[in-house]
This record gives sequence, C-alpha cells and structure tokens, in this order.
Amino acid sequence: GNRVFTEYPQGMVDFFKNSCPAGYTWHRSLLFEDGAVCTTSADITVSVEENYFYHNSKFHGVNFPADGPVMKKMTTNWEPSCEKIIPVPRQGILKGDIAMYLLLKDGGRYRCQFDTIYKAKSDPKEMPEWHFIQHKLTREDRSDAKNQKWQLVEHAVASRSALPG
Repeated sequence: GNRVFTEYPQGMVDFFKNSCPAGYTWHRSLLFEDGAVCTTSADITVSVEENYFYHNSKFHGVNFPADGPVMKKMTTNWEPSCEKIIPVPRQGILKGDIAMYLLLKDGGRYRCQFDTIYKAKSDPKEMPEWHFIQHKLTREDRSDAKNQKWQLVEHAVASRSALPG
C-alpha cells in the first residue's frame, strides 16, 4: 500500500501527505514465523503536473521453506492490521511496528513482523505525534494463462489511542 492514501482525522499531522510533492522513502524488514526474511524499500514521489504517484520498489526474500505456505502458494490475503507509528524527530523519521498475518487457504494464519523506517525526502513540515494506522490491503488475483497479475485495494485510517494518556 501507499501511506499517502491513509485517512487522517482533522487536527492530526499527516507526515505522508506533508512530504509531497518531493515524496518519501521507506525501508522495511519482514521476519516470518518459519525463519523466512524479506527486505523491501520504496521511493515514492508525486508529479503534480501529471497528477501521478511514482512508486519504485525493491523486494528481496530468502529462506522460505519449500514446503511452507509462500512457496506452496497457500496464502490468500493479509489480515487487517494496526501499525504503531513512532516519530523520531531528531532524525526526521517515523518508525512503524506491526505484527501482520497472511491468511491461508486452510483457514490458518502465517505471522510476519514488519519493522519500517519512513523518511521524507525534504525536511518534514511538522512531525506527527505517535499514533496508529489501521490498514486493510486486499490482493485480487487478475492472472491469466500467460501472466501473473494482482490488483491491490487498500483502506487505511489513522487514529490516536482511545485510552487515557
């Protein structure tokens, strides 16, 4: 997904929209319950003239067991999740911490820990307070006999903690 599409309530600082048009980068590690590991990064910019987002990403994965759910193509979608966003103002970054679960065809779940660093390409106009982003990413298979394709549909909403400080 793209955090620029996150719905922020009025009065909360939206780091992602505030980083545009210069954009932002993120770097993420994914640690799966069976020892598989991925690293991924993205460079997101906005072209105001073209009214486009450009999202260039890299993804590397290792140690997926041959008999595991990824290699056997047993995953269906991501379970809805909640990411804790922690600002580090002196570094101008946000840290994201989230336990994700891939849903499996047999009804089970496959756990993955995401750790993310978000960094604006220009000095952030304002840093947000710590908050949560609830997120649902749905992968719709659009493959045909020749090509493997998916359409990603996302919905994300930011919020403060509902608990007293």
